[in-house]
Amino acid sequence: MAASDLEGLLAGEAALNDALAELTNLSILSLDDRRALREDLEGARSALRRCRQLGTALTDFVTLSLAAQRRADGYDPQRAAALDASGGSWRA
Repeated sequence: MAASDLEGLLAGEAALNDALAELTNLSILSLDDRRALREDLEGARSALRRCRQLGTALTDFVTLSLAAQRRADGYDPQRAAALDASGGSWRA
């Protein structure tokens, strides 16, 4: 998560799920292991929060960019064809 590698994150998701499923009884962990686990989980939570914030910012950026170009949200093949036919200038 710290490396901003989407493919690596997706590949590691199954391993994380399996590892968490094996932690059915945390009381068997030593105090030091519990602290280390808590730090790792807090780090993961923080990384996921940053991903969520970046995703929200990217969505806002795309929405504003499309609005500035006077394009609707989403893809409309008829509008794209009209834009291509007009030589690339689109006036609403």
